[in-house]
Amino acid sequence: NNVCLTGLCGVEGQTPDQNGCFFENNVNPCNDLDACTGTFESPDQCFGGTCNPGGLACPPQISNVLAGQYFAAGEVIITNDDSNFYVTWTSNSNWVSKEFHIYLDTNPPIRSAPGYFPFTFNLAHAVASAEFVIPNDIGCGAFAYFAVHFVAEPNAAEFCGENEDCTSSTETAWMEGDNAPDDWHQWGNYGDFTTCCCEGFSHVREFGAHTAVDITFVPDVTKALSTSLSNENFGEDELVDILSEMLNHPREAIVVISLDFYGEIGEAVVGFLRANNVAGSTIANVLMSTEEETFEDYGLSDVSLVVSDVDLDDYFYFFDTSSAVSSTSDSSSFTNFRSDSLSDS
Repeated sequence: NNVCLTGLCGVEGQTPDQNGCFFENNVNPCNDLDACTGTFESPDQCFGGTCNPGGLACPPQISNVLAGQYFAAGEVIITNDDSNFYVTWTSNSNWVSKEFHIYLDTNPPIRSAPGYFPFTFNLAHAVASAEFVIPNDIGCGAFAYFAVHFVAEPNAAEFCGENEDCTSSTETAWMEGDNAPDDWHQWGNYGDFTTCCCEGFSHVREFGAHTAVDITFVPDVTKALSTSLSNENFGEDELVDILSEMLNHPREAIVVISLDFYGEIGEAVVGFLRANNVAGSTIANVLMSTEEETFEDYGLSDVSLVVSDVDLDDYFYFFDTSSAVSSTSDSSSFTNFRSDSLSDS
């Protein structure tokens, strides 16, 4: 029985079914069988004859970001399941960044020393959005503290804020939190929340994504990593080697789904998987922001890029993200991290 349909029988003027009844849509409460949706304030509810999800049982933490203390620089979203925290920064288009520092711990940070936060990321190129996947060693239903700091570069010759102050220089950027100790310098602050888990974890499906990109290129074998290359022997391994070095991403986390040549033009679909706590979508963003001169330095010319709709979930099952370790990120456990013995930076 569909709880979102109300059966009426013996009503004149209506066309009945074989049992002499007809049905109309209702707006009753319902259960969409997803433990991550539906709350007391916003329950699952019938509409249009189907059960529609209500509010999130585990809503994400959303915080604004300020660069240079006065300039809006997008927002940070933090959510979790029982395995990972998902930390996403999205710019308001005025700023890009390639250097990020993240704090997550059951103890609050003692000082605003982002250089000593347990997770530091240095991407190959600046991007307007980035996502990081950090192991959840805290668990579910635990109180946690978090802070996000990054080096923001203006995405224009000059940018002016709402207070009419203008800047053309790199600025330090902080996520706005509810805690701003008086002894913290650089107007830094941090937030806090209780970790939340729900069966099925549908609320994190859009986070931690692996992403594929369609790449069209012409290999320049005189500049490629191997001087013995020619168009005839330029294959998947050579393409992975180039992308791995150019993007500073483990070659094991780069999947060539297809590679074909039409004359001198190569067409490839390449997937980027999560590794070193960096989501594949972030590496795809780095690739999309790479300048033409950089591609040419690595032996690829006439490059065009389009985000692909290929589903990479099947590939992810065969890749252990913990096996790839890079000096660009510190994957140490954050549950025992304390910054009181560290100096400010």
